Amino acid sequence: MAASASTEYVLKQEELICAICVDSWLERDPRVLPCNHTFCFICLKSLLRGGFAECPICRAKVNLMGRNINDIPKNSLPNAIEKIEPIVQVCTTHKRKILKPLLCCKTCRKLNLCALCIDIDHSMENCFIVTVNSLENRLRKLRSNYKVSINQHEMKISKTEAEVIRDIEETRNYHIADVRNQSEKMIQKVKRYYQEKRAELKDNSNEINNILITEADVENQLRNLSVVEKPTVNSCPSKLSVYFNYKSHGIYKNFKRIRQQFFPMTETESHFIANDGFYCISKSNRATLMHQESFGSSISKATLDRNVEKIVITDRYLYVIECSYRKIMIACRPFYQFIDLRPFSSIEANDIKAIDIEEDSFVLTFNSDASKCSYFINKNYQWHCYSCRELGCILKTGNPIIKTSDCRYVMMDKYKGIEIMSMKCPANAVIYNLHPLGLLIANTVVFNENSNDGCAFEKSLKKASPIGSKWHMKPAFKGESGYASKYDMKIDRARKERINKMNLLLFDYQMNQNIVVNRFENVQLLGTTDDSLICLYSSGDNYRVYKY
Repeated sequence: MAASASTEYVLKQEELICAICVDSWLERDPRVLPCNHTFCFICLKSLLRGGFAECPICRAKVNLMGRNINDIPKNSLPNAIEKIEPIVQVCTTHKRKILKPLLCCKTCRKLNLCALCIDIDHSMENCFIVTVNSLENRLRKLRSNYKVSINQHEMKISKTEAEVIRDIEETRNYHIADVRNQSEKMIQKVKRYYQEKRAELKDNSNEINNILITEADVENQLRNLSVVEKPTVNSCPSKLSVYFNYKSHGIYKNFKRIRQQFFPMTETESHFIANDGFYCISKSNRATLMHQESFGSSISKATLDRNVEKIVITDRYLYVIECSYRKIMIACRPFYQFIDLRPFSSIEANDIKAIDIEEDSFVLTFNSDASKCSYFINKNYQWHCYSCRELGCILKTGNPIIKTSDCRYVMMDKYKGIEIMSMKCPANAVIYNLHPLGLLIANTVVFNENSNDGCAFEKSLKKASPIGSKWHMKPAFKGESGYASKYDMKIDRARKERINKMNLLLFDYQMNQNIVVNRFENVQLLGTTDDSLICLYSSGDNYRVYKY
């Protein structure tokens, strides 16, 4: 009868030892004597005396008169055993064998250190080195309590969702004829809202698997979990609606700088903020791709097979615009020392946006000469649009946002290329998807004594408050320092030095403003990530990373 699939067999180590040399005979031409004891072939030759050999274990004699010692049969066990080489783990920075027991740096949050890591990057003077096992033991109870809290929030979300949907359905039944279509839309809106809540919980649940997470990090995440509110359902007979109080989440208070990271910014030509770190092209060599993984200290380099002027990195691909003919090229991840680029499309482009959503890839390209943008799904052309001023971003739904020549941000349908919704925007604004919070818009105005932007600059100093599709400005108030207003005083200072004013504004995905996030001077927005990180650059060789 054949053994079951779950049966396991174990070889005893002592049964594989040659009693003469006290070493394993598996790879030393093992020979088995008539007494069924196995020895190395070389060892058996040393036992041969006058045509006879005596087994050292049982003392049985073997007559080899008239025969050769090569006639002793071989042990066939080695043919049934497959040799497996041990897997050597190496560190990601130096590609050297990691130390045992496993070590990590709590200061830099770096796992699996090698000897060079400790000597060069994580010296005992500047870093706190501990074993991974000690962290595992400390976090075991913390993880258990965290999972309990996550389950409680999941139950609360499910209960609240059911109550809201029930209220909406009761209202729909009361006003059957005139509100049936509106009620269906509201139910879908509620489901999407609570789906985002579940996604938020899932992201927090995945974070607990990080070996470097601290108890303070866990308490802060639980404290910052959005309040699960029950939205208000309007049961007015003429209109059915549901209202979500996005502003109550206190986003502005949670906006904080988490690090200032060194990078040779003055040596870069084109940059991109990806989920796994900072990427850029070297100014001195446009065929060199530099990567600062997870916004850390180490910088790796790879060589492209041609010069490029624009890069975009998604979870699965690298997209570039090559310098010679402005064609779009593509390469699959992961990257190695040399990156071989392949043609993506024959169209010319000045800019490109791309995103991967599960198994699908979405690419938006722009040709400034023709004011034309083109859209691709899974490398297949879908549609194009003229009167495009510049590219915006691509949402997690796959719908792109573009800025038109009449200064509107327009959300387009990913399949048909028709307008879904739009809003007015300043000519110099840029937009990023700050998933899952909404759309982050940076409104920047540059003013100096030689420009005619005084009026626009004055408006930029006032609180921008987009309402619907218009950008309203609060009027200036009178000052008491000799100027007509305190904004006149700021404008006078701006005439003497070049000032770059940037307002960060957060909108929901219906293009309604939620909050003014923050205001900066002489700062450039580099990009955002899927976990709500925002990268800003001012001057020198450092950039700042902010977190919600």
